[in-house]
Amino acid sequence: MIVAVLLFICGFVSGLLTFRVPIITALSAIVTVSAIAAWTVRGELSLLSFLILLAYLMAMQSGYFAGLYVRHKE
Repeated sequence: MIVAVLLFICGFVSGLLTFRVPIITALSAIVTVSAIAAWTVRGELSLLSFLILLAYLMAMQSGYFAGLYVRHKE
């Protein structure tokens, strides 16, 4: 949960400060590669890991959209 909150905040800040899609795409790629690499090294790569990764990416994307909403509301 702590990682999801941090990713939400990261997405919120990137949505608030920039309006560029490549930024959130690059952040999503970094999260995906680092999570899969960490789980592979630790031997914990499974279906549950991919579901957790999906939840992490959804938290970051929802933070990004919330940041965009706040930015355009002003």
